[in-house]
Amino acid sequence: MINPSNKVVMLLTFLVVVSLWFPSTLAREVSRPNDLILSKMYVSITNTLEDKSDFTIHCKSGDDDLGVHVIKAGGKYEWSFKVNFWGTTLYFCGVTTKHGSGIYDLYDASRDNTGKNGNVIWEVKQKGVSCLTRDAFYDWKPKE
Repeated sequence: MINPSNKVVMLLTFLVVVSLWFPSTLAREVSRPNDLILSKMYVSITNTLEDKSDFTIHCKSGDDDLGVHVIKAGGKYEWSFKVNFWGTTLYFCGVTTKHGSGIYDLYDASRDNTGKNGNVIWEVKQKGVSCLTRDAFYDWKPKE
C-alpha cells in the first residue's frame, strides 16, 4: 500500500511535469505554419520625414495604452510584446505629422504573424507610413 504522503509527492511531481510539458505542446498544436503565437514580437517606427520634422504617435491594444510620444527627426519608437494565445493581438496607432495624420494597425497578428524574425518595421514619410516588413504604404488621410 502506498503511503498517503507519497501519493501527494507523486501527484505534485506529475503536475509539475505536465505544467512544463503542456504549454509548449499546446502552442505547437494550435499554431499554423509560420505562426508566432506566444512568441515575442517587436514593432518599430522610424521618423524618416524628409523635412526633418517631428511626428506624434499614440499606440494602443485591447489591453495596453502605450501613451503619446513625440518622435524627433531620425528617431525611433519601438515596443515589444507577446502575441496572445488566440493569435488576435492588435496594436493600432494614431500618427500625426504636419503633412497629415491617420490611425493605422501597426501590428495585427492575423496579418503580421510571419514578421521577419519577429520584427515589424515601419517608417513615417512625408506622404504616409510605410511598412518595410510587408512592403506596404499607406497615404495620410487628407487634412480637413
